Order: sequence, then structure tokens, then C-alpha cells
Amino acid sequence: MNRRLAAGLLLLALLLGLALFSDSIAPHERGFMKAVRYDTVDGQEVMLVSPEPPSRFFLFGSDGWGYDLFSEMIHGLGWTLSIVFATALLRSTAALTAGLALGALRPTGLRRRRFSPLASIPGFILAAFVLYPVTINSRLPPVALFAVQSSLLALVELPALAESFAARSADVLGRPFVEAARTAGAGVPWILRYHVLPFAFTDWLESLPVQALSVAALVGKLGVLRIFVGGTILTVDPVIFLPAKGEWLGLLGYYYTGVRGQPWLFLAPFAGWMLILTCVGLLSSGTKAAWARSRRIEVPE
Repeated sequence: MNRRLAAGLLLLALLLGLALFSDSIAPHERGFMKAVRYDTVDGQEVMLVSPEPPSRFFLFGSDGWGYDLFSEMIHGLGWTLSIVFATALLRSTAALTAGLALGALRPTGLRRRRFSPLASIPGFILAAFVLYPVTINSRLPPVALFAVQSSLLALVELPALAESFAARSADVLGRPFVEAARTAGAGVPWILRYHVLPFAFTDWLESLPVQALSVAALVGKLGVLRIFVGGTILTVDPVIFLPAKGEWLGLLGYYYTGVRGQPWLFLAPFAGWMLILTCVGLLSSGTKAAWARSRRIEVPE
């Protein structure tokens, strides 16, 4: 095991441990809020009103409604890890499968891409239209809602990624050693398994951190539109959109306006996302290096 893979696994284990034992680690239960509280400052009792900056009571500070940001993030870590890793894995695997099939069907070259009226519309806008009715005050069980959200998010940018895998497959299928295999009687499944997949698998590993970043950016944009992973709670009097599960990327979008006035609301989820991105990058590069080494390919450490 190389150093990058070991560091990535160690960081992932740390994050999983925080997620699994969130109820014991978080100082407050999910949904805890205290908009007004009293504390002793310089020997005098004073009234403190949210939002509060980081303190001993609110480790990462609180928002305008009095929610403890640290507790919300600890409780939402599991949802963040799940949406980033599961959606990136689902999108890359579906694109790899579709790309192998497309490359086998048209090995001599790809067709010119046809005009699509949806190509000029940002993917997160299309995702928002589809996700809004199932996310706002959703009646689905949390796991079912997550499955729907992850599947729909995986479809965003899937065609372009599948085309890149198809181009890779078509390139390999046109090489002389593949022609030699065909002449020897090898069928398409055998060629795909033993000649194309080893090349495409490396591209698949490289796509995972890229897709994780893409998913994170998509979830953050949806958070700006108040569409959160795990559900959005909408109240009507007053009208308030609240993240139901405290997922980190949604919190980034939810608190983006706090950069000027309450920077802790944005910086804490941002620091958490950078930690997850580092974990994904280490796992991807380490796995790629281990795969290459097993096939006696020299790669730089």
C-alpha cells in the first residue's frame, strides 16, 4: 500500500468515525437551537442574541435562528460523505458502462454531436426543477429521498462523461493488437474485458475526484436555491427554508450570504469540504498508483 492510499484511507476512516458516532460527539442533538441565551461576562450576566461567533457554547458559532453550526455539521457529515462518494461512483460507473457499449457499437469513430435545445441550460437548473417538488417538505423516507436525489444528480453531466469513455474505448478498439485479437477469433465481450477495460479503468479512477468535485459544486448550487440533500423544511409563517439534515455542501449554499457579516457560517462548511476533497484525491491517486504498480507500470510518488 502506497502512502497516498494509506493517508486517504486513514482520513476516510476518521470521517466515517465522526459520522457513525455523531450522536455522541455533537454537543447538541440534531435541530438544537437557542436564539437567546444568558451568559456571565466579566462577572455580569448578559443576554446574547444569535447569530453568535464561535465560542465555548457554540464551537463553530450559530446562525440567525440560533442553530449550533458545529452540531449541525457533525450530524450532517454522513449525508455529505454519502452524496459525494455515492453519486460520483454511480455517475462514473454508469458512464464507463455506457462508454464501453458505445465504443463497441461504433469503434471506427464517434458521430458528430447533434444539437440539443437543453445544452444551453445549466445542469443544476434542470436538476432544481426536477428535485424541487420531491425535496420541499418531502413525505418520502430519508433513505428513499436520498436514493432519488443521488440518482437524479448522477444523470447531470452523465452524457458528456459517457462520450469521453466512448472515445477512449473507440481509440483502443482501433489499435493493432485489438485487430489481431479479432483475427484470432476473440469476441467483443472478451476484447472489452481484457483489452479495453484495463485502459478505461485508469480513466475511471481519475474521473472519481473530478466527479466528486462536480457533485459538490452541483449540491452547493442547489443549496443556494434552498434544495438540500436529505430534504428541505419549508415553513409558511414566516417563510423559511431550512436544511433538514445539515449536509455540508448545502450549508455552503445556505450560508453563502454570511461571508460578509458572519464569515464563520461559510468558512466552517468550506473547511469541511476541503477536508473531504483531500480525502477523495488521496484515495483516487493512491488507488491509481496501486493499480499501475500491480501491472508493473512506473508512476511517480
